[in-house]
Amino acid sequence: MSSDGSVQKEGFGVDNIIVGTSLNDPSIFARIQPATTSGQYTSTESVEFSVANSGTTTITTLQLCYNLDNETPVCQTFPTNIAPTGINTFLFTQTIDLSAAGARVLDIYVGSTNDYLCNDSISVNITALSCLAPTAMAGTNSLSSTSAEVSWTENGTATSYRIEYETAGYAAGTARNTSVVTDTFSIISGLMSNSNYDWNVQALCSATDSSSLVGGSFTTPCTLFAAPFVETFTNFVPECCDEASTGDLTTGPATLGSGNWGSGDFANTASNSGGAKINLYFKNRTE
Repeated sequence: MSSDGSVQKEGFGVDNIIVGTSLNDPSIFARIQPATTSGQYTSTESVEFSVANSGTTTITTLQLCYNLDNETPVCQTFPTNIAPTGINTFLFTQTIDLSAAGARVLDIYVGSTNDYLCNDSISVNITALSCLAPTAMAGTNSLSSTSAEVSWTENGTATSYRIEYETAGYAAGTARNTSVVTDTFSIISGLMSNSNYDWNVQALCSATDSSSLVGGSFTTPCTLFAAPFVETFTNFVPECCDEASTGDLTTGPATLGSGNWGSGDFANTASNSGGAKINLYFKNRTE
């Protein structure tokens, strides 16, 4: 070793050099529990992780520790039998409290002596959520011209929900139509036929804690008309009607959505407000 003299008092130090053929080297391999790093947790969450034997001798006793947010460490000695290159899992008897919302740090490490390499600890960042949003189900379970049943699944521990709906395009949280239910579905009634609606739901975990809003949309079908029925053609094209530019008497109309029909007073008389008209002055025109 040598120095080029550019830095005064440069150098390095070494300590605890071990040379041997039989090394005891447990290393933290993976986190098993808590199974996720973000969600809603309880006050009795299990701590479990796996340890690998990176040394050259069989490990028969192992002290493992964890601490949450730099609090007092929890250590437990486990009898085990991990051969070199082997992996075992370890479940702590003592659980941890992750019920409070916020960012938490769980440090897991090997507490055993004679652990020669720096691979014996991991740090897990956990985000504890206070009230999880439910998952809105796509579509509706039943749908009529004036009602719809919407549903969702619970992802946490909530038992009541605030449901809201409004005509499509409203800003979530501003609907005039709201209710609180204790089921994971709601039947919305009093709707307009042939109309687009948006709906949202949020979990109510307590009097002061609720989730974000999630939801979906649906379209009510047309009203079924009972015979006899009179269409006045006040609006053209009338609600729940369509026009076609081709077709025949056998197969019915085709090419829906466009045609040569138009709005006009019946018999071209202004007093007969409302009507549909077509000019049939071309040969072989079908409508």
